[in-house]
Amino acid sequence: MLAKELLDDLEGDIEKVREVVVAAGTGGTILGVAERFNRVAPHAQIVGVDEPGSKALRPKEKPLKRYLTGMGTRDPSPNYEGRRDSIHQIVYVKADEAIDMAVRVARSEGILAGGSSGAVLKVMKDLADSGKPDEIVVGILADQGSRYVDTIFNADYLDRCTPLLTVLQQEEAQRWSYSIEGTEDELIRVERTRVSRKIR
Repeated sequence: MLAKELLDDLEGDIEKVREVVVAAGTGGTILGVAERFNRVAPHAQIVGVDEPGSKALRPKEKPLKRYLTGMGTRDPSPNYEGRRDSIHQIVYVKADEAIDMAVRVARSEGILAGGSSGAVLKVMKDLADSGKPDEIVVGILADQGSRYVDTIFNADYLDRCTPLLTVLQQEEAQRWSYSIEGTEDELIRVERTRVSRKIR
């Protein structure tokens, strides 16, 4: 369903899509999107995003402590067996880079997204910077930042994670920790409004 919605939204521009960037977890989202795009838009490269130490896309990867939720797995997922070839590229993004991007996008675009979305956005930006102006990089932001108000958008939490995060990230989050108010439902409503405005 998600892949079909993306393709419907891209009607008329499908040939311009160069990459589709998706965070990797147990496999449901990324494999569903990959297999549909491989059939309908085989020119588009499917890029899986994960955190170092995850065994989602590389079962033999040495397990390491991970800091991001919403992507990656501690154990190999059977969903990928015989289907990994549908993913053309794997990019590993460190937690500090993902959180930095999530905070920056929250401040600059008003889109409150979580750490795994920050990782996807980091890869999208890198790909877009190396591409042509008329090419399209599609990304799926699967986690709502309202769930992370007490973590990646909270200066005290970031301080406890030092030296994981940079001083810049802590300063950025310090500003946000005082500006994010309201119940979770209110935050989600605001977030959806901002996202829909950006899409239009």
